[in-house]
Amino acid sequence: MAENDSEKTEYSSQKRLEQSRERGELPRSQELNTFVVFALFILFFSLNRLAWIDGLGRIMTDLLDFRRHMPINAANVGEFLIGPFVRAALVLAPLLCLIMIVSPLLSMCQTGFNIAHDKLSPDLSRLNPLSGLQRMVSGRQWVEGAKSCVKILLFVWLAWGALRKHLPAISLSGEMELSGQIHLMLEIALSLGTRIAIMMAVLSIGDFGYQWWEFQKRLRMTTQEMKDELKEREGNPMIKQRQRSIAMQRLRQRMMAEVPKANVIVTNPTHYAVALTYNRGKAPAPYVSAKGTQYMAVRIRELARAHGVPVIENKPLARALYKQVKVGRTIPAEFYKAVAEVLAFVYMLKRRKQQQQPVSRYF
Repeated sequence: MAENDSEKTEYSSQKRLEQSRERGELPRSQELNTFVVFALFILFFSLNRLAWIDGLGRIMTDLLDFRRHMPINAANVGEFLIGPFVRAALVLAPLLCLIMIVSPLLSMCQTGFNIAHDKLSPDLSRLNPLSGLQRMVSGRQWVEGAKSCVKILLFVWLAWGALRKHLPAISLSGEMELSGQIHLMLEIALSLGTRIAIMMAVLSIGDFGYQWWEFQKRLRMTTQEMKDELKEREGNPMIKQRQRSIAMQRLRQRMMAEVPKANVIVTNPTHYAVALTYNRGKAPAPYVSAKGTQYMAVRIRELARAHGVPVIENKPLARALYKQVKVGRTIPAEFYKAVAEVLAFVYMLKRRKQQQQPVSRYF
């Protein structure tokens, strides 16, 4: 395991993060949820403790005042208890409702809205005793055990600190009335709860950071895993090269099929060849229907001559059109004048040819 961890030097990919989300394996601090719930309880307790004690006292008085009730037996014990339970629920209802709302929202803030279908399906591997034993002795369980031990020690230390602070009052509590003893217990409970809430806040922050660190560490990848995933995502390089070769071949075939339909071929004369087509039904301006260099330029010229397409030498225009205009795109406005002169010459060439008058091939 140590060697595998040391080899995982690459950060997790987006695909691995998505797979982890689909499995429901996301960084989540349970300590943070527990702290928020406990902090809400302490807050409500500090604000409403007297009202809670008064309400619960009324309920106990009502329960213990048997003169107000019918004789209790197995048939009416439920009716006897339902009233006090309803009143107790109403006393604690605001806190319980707030906890039921805040706890899911806090979990959603940590992980986002995510439905892990893998978690919903039964996992028979959890019934395997060997797998359970491996989970028990895993490093994560050791960390959780260490955290539990630390929390117990801190809880004992805080409890002793809160009690030691109130030892003089506790020693005199035997001489107090019942109401004074209750107020003293509430004060000690509030002091202890506040200390525990502060301790839980510190632990939850540390646990939240640890969960994110452990999550990122667990999803790290080796260099080979990164290469394999890249190959899987983008495909085998040889296959991709073959696909590009086929695509280029088809593009060349489409271009060569457009050469006989072109109005003129503008050349360098040997290195570049650009076929221009002017069809008002297809485009408002002349467009490049084919282009090529070296061997492809030779093929374009040969095919054009075979089909009687004029071949005109214009070095600056051929180079500019080849570099700036893609196949199938109309020429920019800056080339209108030069192309218009070439097309005008081509049309004049056709008229002269029809009249059987010789004309120079180049201009």
